[in-house]
Amino acid sequence: MAQEWERTFDLGEPNQIGSAITTSPDGDYVIAGYTRDTSSGFNPEVLIVSATPEGDSLWSNTIPINKTGFLSVGQIKLNHSGNAYYISGFSNTGLGADTSFIIKINLAGQQLSTHFFSELDRVHDFIETPEGDLILAGGRYDPNSAELNPFIAKAMRIEADGSILWEVEYEYGNLIISILEGENGSYIIGGTQELFPPGIPVAAQYGFLVQITENGLAEWIYAQNPDVFFNRSVKKVLRRDDGSFMLLGNYVQSSQFGTMIQIVSPEGVPGDLYLLPNMSRTQLDFEYCSVDDQIYSFGFISSSGNQDYQFTLFSPEAVEVDMISGSNSNKRIGRRLMIDTEGAIAGTGYHEVEGRDLVMLVKADLSCTPSSSTEDITNESLKLTLSPNPVRDVCKFELAREISEDLQLSIYNSKGQFLEQWPVHGTTFHWNRKSLPSGLYFYQLQSPEQTIVSGKIVLD
Repeated sequence: MAQEWERTFDLGEPNQIGSAITTSPDGDYVIAGYTRDTSSGFNPEVLIVSATPEGDSLWSNTIPINKTGFLSVGQIKLNHSGNAYYISGFSNTGLGADTSFIIKINLAGQQLSTHFFSELDRVHDFIETPEGDLILAGGRYDPNSAELNPFIAKAMRIEADGSILWEVEYEYGNLIISILEGENGSYIIGGTQELFPPGIPVAAQYGFLVQITENGLAEWIYAQNPDVFFNRSVKKVLRRDDGSFMLLGNYVQSSQFGTMIQIVSPEGVPGDLYLLPNMSRTQLDFEYCSVDDQIYSFGFISSSGNQDYQFTLFSPEAVEVDMISGSNSNKRIGRRLMIDTEGAIAGTGYHEVEGRDLVMLVKADLSCTPSSSTEDITNESLKLTLSPNPVRDVCKFELAREISEDLQLSIYNSKGQFLEQWPVHGTTFHWNRKSLPSGLYFYQLQSPEQTIVSGKIVLD
């Protein structure tokens, strides 16, 4: 991957956060977000910014919510007719009893309607049905709950005029984060559940996935094992080319922080669980998307007191392949990403400029993708060959030229679990499989700043 450009937009508000992105019927970017002004009684507004594929500003608008408190905007999506956008979000008083909303705007950013729902405290995602209704997914605050996370996963279906058709709560979840279409008129919802094991003072988080009917009834349920004490926070659910699903998010195990990818079959049967360590960096991914089963994430990385946005690319085998980030200039946080109509990746968030947060738009290409060859991996400035492959006992890695940077070669198993690492000196080095069993493995050649090349190793 390589960054093409970065833009910031200033609507004149004290602080402006970009938190959702889509494209117009003409291929322009449309960003939704919110203002954050603590000096005026916490009366934020929804903001909308449109820009060309080159990042030039087209138009902008703000829409008052008239709700006291903080504001969160989760999604903006073009409707099926292609003549309007829906924006979802919720106002947050900080007391738990929030109010969700759906705003409909025309293609020029002008407000057409706004509907509030006290029945749903937080909406994180929504989907439009073939009938033109919307299914909202999120959670309801339970004031009678004794849990530290007093939310109950909830979905509701509304008509275009805001009338509620049905409401369903799901006791096996706290918050629904994603909703997408299933098969034969069904829908897939996924999110995070928290439990508090006896004698342990912190929460155990784990993901869940449910297939529901058009009326919201559960057809099958998959939940990760809460007895395996990882904190696993689900940020997104995606479908793979083979019809299976991916629960994507973050995990914490002891002091190790990393990326979680859980595969679930179309019938709800769990597959591989990948826990990818982030090693020397501290990264939080807010959003994911995929192209041909390659996974792109967008968030931010913290290092030496700086925070900067970061795109990361994972292969279909859940191996980290490539990453790009900004220049650690002030604070830049990535919040949401998408694949645009040109096949490039675009992300939005916010950039601190002279003490104010401004809407940020970043565009990157997808030129760096995992190679299908296991013997010839090429980067823009480096070629690495491996022979023999498959490996019986010992294999040889060879660099086309010597690199002045300190390099490390890491080996991972098929689940993305780290096995070993050693420094690379010169242009030729050997690896002995020792007692590793036969199967598929992965290697990564890394500098202190990034993963340079990756590939597969097959052990006979």
